[in-house]
Amino acid sequence: MSELQPAGEDQPVAAGAPDASFRGGTPRGMTEEDVGVRSELAQHLGRSLYPADRGAVVATLRRNHAPDRLVALAEKLPEDERYGNVQSIAESLGIGTEDHRA
Repeated sequence: MSELQPAGEDQPVAAGAPDASFRGGTPRGMTEEDVGVRSELAQHLGRSLYPADRGAVVATLRRNHAPDRLVALAEKLPEDERYGNVQSIAESLGIGTEDHRA
């Protein structure tokens, strides 16, 4: 009886194009930093918050132990606006958002 070999052990390692840089899943209109900040906000805010005002956003970030830099960013939100999702928060903060095709 032959011994089983790990899958893919004899397969070559795929190489990227030599003159191309990997950008990941960064949508058009956003930087990698924009994607990261928006993702962190979404992670610490959850889905059940909305609609929310600045006070609710800041309180939720604090309650969910978000990094101080995210709390400080949220404290810059205008007091008189309500946010329906993390996208509207990002737009209000001037964080890049996806360019949508028409």
